[in-house]
Amino acid sequence: MLARHTLDDSERRMAGQNAVPNFAADKLRRLRDAAQLTQEELAERAGVPRLSVVQWERGWRVPIVSRLAALAKALDVSPAELTTAGEGIGAETLAELRRNAGLTQTEAGAKAGLGRSSYSALERGEVVTLDPAVAQQLAGTFTVTVDQIRTAHAAAVATHHSRRS
Repeated sequence: MLARHTLDDSERRMAGQNAVPNFAADKLRRLRDAAQLTQEELAERAGVPRLSVVQWERGWRVPIVSRLAALAKALDVSPAELTTAGEGIGAETLAELRRNAGLTQTEAGAKAGLGRSSYSALERGEVVTLDPAVAQQLAGTFTVTVDQIRTAHAAAVATHHSRRS
């Protein structure tokens, strides 16, 4: 019998900021089929409930970042391959780049040498100047170019300042 997995209270609280809005249900199904896994087998490998896999594949729900990372690992793909990353027009935000990497704000901040609140302020555009070393760290962490980090940061700053006007 398979173990049951449910969101704990901390996962429920974080789901809002960590939900993956550009999750691609159709890609999950295609990649699972290509790996010749049943929904139950994928759920077991990823450590998630089978019902969650069903709901994600049908587009009824989206996974949180940590579960996206678990799915990607179970399917031997990058988290971005389960999203619409790079398919849209315009720059991705730092939040999208972070989610596509399968990271929470705390994890992204730690990998860039920042605390969660410092990283969060950067993601919201409250930090006007992006330190080149931090940009380089984030680019490596998110597996994107430094230019993509700079563009996403500039967009966040512009959005933050337009909201304040």
